[in-house]
Amino acid sequence: MYQQSIDYKETYYSRQAVALGLDTQQKIEELECFIYGLRGLGLEIAKNLILMGLKRVMIYDKTIVSILDLGTNFYGKFDQVGSVARDQGLIESLKDLNENVIVEIYNGNINGNNLKQFSIVVMTDIWDQQLIEEINEATRQQGNGFILAHSSGLFGSIFVDFTDNFIIQDNNGEICKEILIEYISNDQKGIVNTQNQKHKFQDGDYIIFKEVQGMSEINDQVFKITVVSPYSFSIGDTSKFSSYERNGIAIQVKIPEKISFKSFKNMINFNKEEMQYKNLEKLDRSNQLQIVYNSIFNFMKELGRLPNLLNNNDADLLLKLVQQINQDLQQELDIQLIKNISLYLQAQIIPLTSFWGGLVAQEVIKFTGKYTPIRQWFHLEFYEALPEIEVNRNMLNNQYDNYIAIFGQEIIENLQNQNILLMGAGGLGNEYLKIFTLLGIGSGLKGQLIIADEDQIELSNLNRQFLFKQQHINSNKAITACSTINQINKSIKCKPFPNYISKQNEQIFNMSFWNNLHIVVNAVDNIKSRHYIDSQCCYYKKPIFESGSEGTKSHSQVIIPFLTESFSESQDSSELVNLKSNFSTFPYLTEHIIEWALNYFLEKFQQTSNDLYQFSQSPSNFLKEQYSKNQHQLYQLKEKLEQLDKYLFIIINPTLENIIKFAINLFQFTFYDQIKNLLNSFPSNYKLENGQLFWTNPRRQPITIQFDQLNSLHQQFINCTVNIIFQMIGQSSLFNYDQILVVLNQLTNNNIEQIEQINQTIVQLENQENSEHQIQKEVETLIVKFENLFSQNQNNFQKVQCLPFQKNKLNYLELQFILSAANLRSINYNLPKISKFQVRQQIEHIFPQLITTKAVITGLVAIEILKYIQQKNIIFHRNTFVNLALPIFVFSQIKPPNKNIDQEFNILLCDKTKAIPDNWTIWDIIKINKKMTIREIIEYFEQNYNVNVSFICFNNYIVYSKKKKTAQDFFQRDCADLYSEISKQKLPEHEINFDVLVDSTYIIDGQEVCVDFPPIKYHYKI
Repeated sequence: MYQQSIDYKETYYSRQAVALGLDTQQKIEELECFIYGLRGLGLEIAKNLILMGLKRVMIYDKTIVSILDLGTNFYGKFDQVGSVARDQGLIESLKDLNENVIVEIYNGNINGNNLKQFSIVVMTDIWDQQLIEEINEATRQQGNGFILAHSSGLFGSIFVDFTDNFIIQDNNGEICKEILIEYISNDQKGIVNTQNQKHKFQDGDYIIFKEVQGMSEINDQVFKITVVSPYSFSIGDTSKFSSYERNGIAIQVKIPEKISFKSFKNMINFNKEEMQYKNLEKLDRSNQLQIVYNSIFNFMKELGRLPNLLNNNDADLLLKLVQQINQDLQQELDIQLIKNISLYLQAQIIPLTSFWGGLVAQEVIKFTGKYTPIRQWFHLEFYEALPEIEVNRNMLNNQYDNYIAIFGQEIIENLQNQNILLMGAGGLGNEYLKIFTLLGIGSGLKGQLIIADEDQIELSNLNRQFLFKQQHINSNKAITACSTINQINKSIKCKPFPNYISKQNEQIFNMSFWNNLHIVVNAVDNIKSRHYIDSQCCYYKKPIFESGSEGTKSHSQVIIPFLTESFSESQDSSELVNLKSNFSTFPYLTEHIIEWALNYFLEKFQQTSNDLYQFSQSPSNFLKEQYSKNQHQLYQLKEKLEQLDKYLFIIINPTLENIIKFAINLFQFTFYDQIKNLLNSFPSNYKLENGQLFWTNPRRQPITIQFDQLNSLHQQFINCTVNIIFQMIGQSSLFNYDQILVVLNQLTNNNIEQIEQINQTIVQLENQENSEHQIQKEVETLIVKFENLFSQNQNNFQKVQCLPFQKNKLNYLELQFILSAANLRSINYNLPKISKFQVRQQIEHIFPQLITTKAVITGLVAIEILKYIQQKNIIFHRNTFVNLALPIFVFSQIKPPNKNIDQEFNILLCDKTKAIPDNWTIWDIIKINKKMTIREIIEYFEQNYNVNVSFICFNNYIVYSKKKKTAQDFFQRDCADLYSEISKQKLPEHEINFDVLVDSTYIIDGQEVCVDFPPIKYHYKI
């Protein structure tokens, strides 16, 4: 009965389910999708949808694999070129992605009648307008979804049609906000004041009220609100309702929205009112792109083919077709843009098949009603990434020819000869490696791809990290990733480091390591690690390409030495705060309850099992240690020993009956007696000194729970408690509730009543104030008792086990106990029922993660890397924010680094300051590259910077102070030797420098001001 791990599918989809919600996840598992076209775009869509767990994915592409396909096909093989159809060559690799999904090749005729059976049809890289219209009309008639997508050089597009009557259940995927109510006015405006907390609602939001007393008529009613201030909002006329008394919660609700789509046939004719502007930076381009898009269909009709790659005559012809359409529209045209679209239309590159494939897959998921679909066209281009100089575009008949056609041989060769560090081989890391592998990064004579990641592969990773399979679980991510990508591209030189890049590992990631790097790509989600890597890149002057994602949101940042701000400069300090749930004796949120239940489990079982184990190994040492640690807190020591005493009784008398009694006792004490005592202390009419009722927001008046052996939740608590205690005392047998119930029924009502009476007596005794002398005596008595018990029952104690506990990986019993305890306390405090999913999400820190978001953002970062390789001006680079739920794309220009200037008042130094050198930035460092004495280092600063040195610190150790008298021989001391002596530690062999802080002053107009220096590094190894 007791599986010791959580359900396979539940764990596999856990991060995705947190992002989408369990209801949407269930809908996804019912979707059947047909994908037409398996170039890089179609393959990327298929990969993402299979990983996300659709019921069935049917693929179709009878085109024979070409050498060009291998530039975007991460499952393609050279021996398939010229002999195998794309779908046949991919089927086994796609099936291997997710055993829960049916993946099949479609072998029927491609027509509307045959394809209308699918929930949604996705057509990629097809320009046959008649076939598109036929299939679109058929899916519309069936009420099914249709998506058309193209990835064409540096241009791409999506068309979405979800029929006439599509319902959006949740337009943005954001968690509905809840806020406690302080007061509601009884007038025409109905102003609702919140309790010293910003509500974060917006005009037009809908809310529902719960637990309002007095004005109870508004409970369970939905109101559309108008924001008045950050702490108040209006719900309209409340004058006919009763007066507000106390309490109440306002909960945001999502109102389903019905929207209508038009068919492809109706939408293909240009209408700028129906364009969806996703890139606000290029608003003028959207109209042009639609006209060019329509003209490509006309080109296909006239010539029966698409414009050939790098063919200027075809580019001129497409321009004429565009001008014909534009005669009536009179839109301003960018001639070079149109020619670029034609010249590179037939080339596909992995950064953009990743981008478009992630975006299309997310649109497929939106057919469930989750999030806002694209309505209905979306075009985007990235031609700013083209080389600005003449390059050699002569193709070499290899898998990189599409890249050479767009960027030229020189740039691709340069890229492949870079030494690139990828920090992190998780979700983002896998998507980067897909792109880097197909770009051939590390395949050049001088190039290398370095992967650093200390983590082991877990089951939940497989949902987003497609390079890993089930047989890789518990293997290192970096090592496994290197092995896998070498199977995709054997020419890649990949070096794995199964280590985190951190201060502790500087003996591995030393000066030589950093100096050999050209580019750093950061794919870790740990803020501390990102700041450390940022500091190292600032020191060694390495560019970083940053990115991060959570749910449908992602961002990227380009960091280039001396030209841009660093990662640390761009971060709000509030992001660094580790937010933890607040829980107390008066919980009012589900998060409080779950946090309480976790701590309850840790206290009653995990920590107690550890104490019992330590006691069983050496009773005298354990008791001495406890007494020593708590000799000034005897009451706490007494409580702890009394609790252990109950467990010792179980160890000595390990019968099922005794353990069941113990479990019932624990239940009664926790969910009845403690609550009863609280209500005795604070009855429902209890008032504070100011006259306010005690039981008002945020405090919730609890209720008691009597044990009921027929209640399934009570059974779960008892069952888990019994089995966990059996594990603690070294018994291998596990019991189900039917077995427990047999023993429970044998206990007479008097037995149960006796347990409750004993427990209530314990509560009363614990509330009595005892003298310190009496407590001391009781502690000593317990210690003697423990020693005697051990000496008389040593065999029993030999079986005691310390329960292992991994917070990020709950086993079955741990989860079930915490869940039952949480739901019992929720009943105590009249809070909603808590699901197993909620418990796992909070305790295991399961963050929302989607493969689609990661595919999109890594594709955008790869475009920025291609720009950097060309040494493009910083004005061409972009930072990005993406929210696929809406969807929104924000491309922002890069900020320059902050300049440190002279200040009348410097907040950090609390004084007027002089910046030396002028306008220094985070990229500036003062390096002292020769051995010096203390006198020499003082003279170095005084002579080179014309300052008066007051004191000097080495790595936060003060080594010199002008105010302190110092012997003359002190000034002749070597700086490194002095630092080693003062810090009382040897200088590490792997380090080459330490930080120096120089406090000094500078004279301006006869006035001394503090000097603001950039970071200073003293190199003790030259």
